[in-house]
Amino acid sequence: MPDNKKITDLDPSIPKGEYAFVAATGVDNFRVSYSDLAEYSSIGTKSGSFTQSLTISGVPVSTGAGGTVGGLPVVGGDNDNIDFGGTEPGDVRDINFQQGGENIMVINQDGDVNMQNDLYVSGGISGDIISGKTGVFTESLTISGFSVLTGVSADPVFKDLKSQVGLNSASSFVFFSDAINNLGATFKVYNPTPVADVYLSDVVVDFANNMKVSIRWDGPPDDYIGTGYINDIEIPISNITELGDKTRRFEGYLDNLDLAGETLISGSANGRTGYLNLFEIGVGILAEDISIAAVNTATPDAGSNLGTTHLKNGDTVNIEVVYDGGNFSHPLQVPASINIYNEDLAQQSTHTNLAWHVSALGAGFSGVTLPVVVSDRDGDLGVCIDSTNNAGIVAAKQCSTEFAGLNKTRPVDNVAPTISFGAVDYPPNQGALKSNETATVNHTIIDADTYSYSSDIGELNIVNPGAYEQAKSVSRINGGYNVSNNNFNITATKSTNGIIVSSATNIKIANTALQLSIPNLNGNIESGPTPGSTYNFNLNSDQIFNTSPSLSLDASQSPISSLTHSSQGTGPTSNSFQLIVNDTDEKGLFNWTVLAVNLAGLTTNTVSPVSYALAGFSQREVLSSATSLGAGLAPIGSIVSNPNNLSFENASEGGSGPNGGTIYSYQAYPNGTQLDNTYDVDNKFTVCDQNGLTNTNGGFVFNLDKLNRAANTSTSNPAKFIIEEN
Repeated sequence: MPDNKKITDLDPSIPKGEYAFVAATGVDNFRVSYSDLAEYSSIGTKSGSFTQSLTISGVPVSTGAGGTVGGLPVVGGDNDNIDFGGTEPGDVRDINFQQGGENIMVINQDGDVNMQNDLYVSGGISGDIISGKTGVFTESLTISGFSVLTGVSADPVFKDLKSQVGLNSASSFVFFSDAINNLGATFKVYNPTPVADVYLSDVVVDFANNMKVSIRWDGPPDDYIGTGYINDIEIPISNITELGDKTRRFEGYLDNLDLAGETLISGSANGRTGYLNLFEIGVGILAEDISIAAVNTATPDAGSNLGTTHLKNGDTVNIEVVYDGGNFSHPLQVPASINIYNEDLAQQSTHTNLAWHVSALGAGFSGVTLPVVVSDRDGDLGVCIDSTNNAGIVAAKQCSTEFAGLNKTRPVDNVAPTISFGAVDYPPNQGALKSNETATVNHTIIDADTYSYSSDIGELNIVNPGAYEQAKSVSRINGGYNVSNNNFNITATKSTNGIIVSSATNIKIANTALQLSIPNLNGNIESGPTPGSTYNFNLNSDQIFNTSPSLSLDASQSPISSLTHSSQGTGPTSNSFQLIVNDTDEKGLFNWTVLAVNLAGLTTNTVSPVSYALAGFSQREVLSSATSLGAGLAPIGSIVSNPNNLSFENASEGGSGPNGGTIYSYQAYPNGTQLDNTYDVDNKFTVCDQNGLTNTNGGFVFNLDKLNRAANTSTSNPAKFIIEEN
């Protein structure tokens, strides 16, 4: 038996399974084993195992290690931490704190804490953002290191609460005033303000790797300027300008900012922050497909047909350019114009006011149809484009041949039919047609498959006008004289490309006799002393000669003058002649003798004028010997045709004549009047023969001025007269 001891004298021991305890009920005493006690109770133990359930204060307690709800643990931790809520990765369920079955505080999936009632804090509150309807701070409030004044001032200078709030705040406002892309175009969107373009809202650039950005702010209550930041980078004082005189309103900027990849730019000053939306639209968006419409949908060039298999220069064919609408994150990225290159199939053109349609490529794809004028290049050709978007950015060049699939090229053939004319075979010894005569037109046509012959002005009849014959027979049916205007027409068509070529030539017609004229031998033809007077003139025609014409003088003239054919030809003005008339040649009116033949063999033997007049003589000096009749008779060297056409200047008597002499006029006397020294008529002359008998066709002149004759006394220096008959 153990010794009797007080309980307090016993050594302490950890309960074990064989231990037994004494339990008293007030009625009886019982023995209770430790193993039975451990099975039914965990009081005073480090741990307990409840295999069915655990209820505390009438409320069931969830079982499992650490506590689980919905199959996932909600309580965990280690020696240093106690974890509560979604303790497993991926468990982002809201954590609800309830009272009376209603949520009074919720920690949502983003970690935000939302409270339905007031939050009372006895210590300090710190953090980036605190939001709520109201807040009560009984001692102080500090924002960004600045103490915010509490209470309402009783100073009468503050007339209302608004003034005190302005005093108690930091900068009243901060906003972005400008943003510039240093390396490209900049597009700006402004918030509405009384003065436009002040308060910047959005800025769009191609690339934002080099920008200059400006903000504006007001000075704070406790400093003149304060400090401005853009994207948390402090603006140096050298980049700050005060707006106006002592306004304490400032604008500052940072330059050469690399904002690539940013979508929101922050600007802050003295506790206030503003934001600017930034859009980088990058390079021009490329098309997803370029296709060319079928040949049979094209519009042919004016004056041609649409080819059956090929396009040609000047035809217009549509192309479709397709874009993926999902690539346009901003309206400025949408193409405003599309340029067609002067390459391969197309001539250059630029298209604006683009009309978009839903593309057959599928949902989200938009296409635009553009007319393209075909170039003069040949082959199976595509088209090349680039686009300029609403921001003015030009996209890279693309060609239809870069895309897979059909309709990326079209055949172009600019080889046109050729028509070549050879010689025309007229009737023998002729160069034109008359009456209903026939000619053969020799010609060749290459690269054509349909043909048409015609005489547009209705002068010819053409055999088999729809058939190609290298030696085409034609006959005259109309027309008097035509040696230059085209009257034989050919149209040749190449159906594969629709090119139509027309060519024409002249089949000469001379159904009327030619008419001759001598245009430059008018009036009297004067003679001259040996070698005679020379005259050059033309024999002209209103048609081409078949052979050179002939012209001769009247055989009745004796002595006859000299006529030479100085130049010859078949052209209408190719024939010239030279006429030499000597003083000794017979004078009078004589008829021409002429013969000319036109291209069709019709002869002409008349000329206009039909005759020529040999009359008068060329200007000359004649001498009156002192021993002549009355010292006033002088030989002319030619006979006079009409004394009224004579001009007489007495060079021996000074005067106003062109040679310094005195002009005399003709004095008429009946033919056969004998002149002598008694005749005395001042400044007059008359015509006579060598014996002094007057004769209107005589070969001598007589000075009727006796006083002047009396002065003609020297045989070595006789009187001199200058005379001419026109």
